[in-house]
Amino acid sequence: MEKNRRDRIDRAARISFVIQEIRMAGISDPKEIAAALNARGIQDLRGGEWTWIEVLRFDKRPKERIEAPKRADWTQR
Repeated sequence: MEKNRRDRIDRAARISFVIQEIRMAGISDPKEIAAALNARGIQDLRGGEWTWIEVLRFDKRPKERIEAPKRADWTQR
């Protein structure tokens, strides 16, 4: 797996964890979540400030998974 993809997956996982913490604190409105992320200095996936629409897009985007090894990789010993 290429390094850029691993970095994107790691960053998305960290952001997802922070959003979960914010929601556990009782904040559920996307505008308030965006404000909380910006207050913590966390940039959106493009390097800018969070907006409520970015929060909604982040929630809806498919979560990237680490690919399973190809058959040839795991059958060889």
